[in-house]
Amino acid sequence: MIIDFIEKISFSSDMEYDKRLKNSIIFAINTDKLAVFNHSEDHENAYKIIEENNNIIPCALSEAFTRDRVILFDILRATAQWHIYDANSCIRLINENINEIESLYKNSFADEIGKLYGTLGQAYIIHYYITDDILNLEKSKECFNKAIENFKYKKYELIREYSYLQNLSIILKDNNSFIEYTEEYLKLENINMSNKLIENISYYLNNHNINKDYEFFLIRLLKYCNTFDTDISKDIFNLIVSNKKIITNNINSFENVDILKEYTLLCYNNNKNINYMYDCHKFMENQKGYFNDMRKLSLYIIEILMNNESNFSEAVKIIEYLSTVSEYYKQTFSSILEESKINNLNKKDWALKVRNKLYM
Repeated sequence: MIIDFIEKISFSSDMEYDKRLKNSIIFAINTDKLAVFNHSEDHENAYKIIEENNNIIPCALSEAFTRDRVILFDILRATAQWHIYDANSCIRLINENINEIESLYKNSFADEIGKLYGTLGQAYIIHYYITDDILNLEKSKECFNKAIENFKYKKYELIREYSYLQNLSIILKDNNSFIEYTEEYLKLENINMSNKLIENISYYLNNHNINKDYEFFLIRLLKYCNTFDTDISKDIFNLIVSNKKIITNNINSFENVDILKEYTLLCYNNNKNINYMYDCHKFMENQKGYFNDMRKLSLYIIEILMNNESNFSEAVKIIEYLSTVSEYYKQTFSSILEESKINNLNKKDWALKVRNKLYM
């Protein structure tokens, strides 16, 4: 309705300028709508918005008040492509534009450029899941570091990039880097780094407000413990399991699901009889969207890794479905699907291969 209204009114007697200005305003409104559609995983409407905005980008670039929306749109349409694992288009799109944006708007839009590099870094990780080419992870690291350069003193943006780097170091199985990025993360929270790392982690988990940053930090710690067998991973597990306030089964977000499934696997691996999988399944029951299908798949995979193979066929069904959604999912899971048909399949080994292909 707002767009219909904008199209009907006149801003200027200059018809060409009037049309350009209207398109710029429509572009900005569409960009905000795309953010909502991405968040709700409404893929159909997201792709409609992308198609509409693609045709009026020159108008938005011509007006100073909408140039930053063009950068935001690049980030959002790239994120929409993640939902079908189309990392290649995302990488191409950002790489085509980022040098020009940097040369023209480096001083004006440093934060937006930083976000673009962060998005590009995430896209390279997804491309790694598809191709198994380790070069993607090296490029991902470069992008996150460039994002950090652009953000400079922006605490919360820097925290996000160090969280991405924590995740990257887990994928690379690089223990030293994970410790380094965790320390950098905690420095940004003004924690006294003269203490031992485990003491600083304990302070953060016990005193920080529970928000998205906190939840992602906890997810990284749990994934680290499920990946590495080190003194610090043992210390982190003991810290979390001994403090009943850190983990609760009050699920009200997808991040809570990720926390509880990782914690359940960690407890299983440490012979602790703590299991939140039923709660996770219950929350995910009616959730729609490709990433939520992957999150449901991740729950089945965790169960298989815990020697519960009862949902193996359900896991295969989700992989089969996603493989019909896009060629990128098909490429990612093709060998895994073939392997699922093998008689006497070692399902735990198979599940680990699937886990290493999932975004969450």
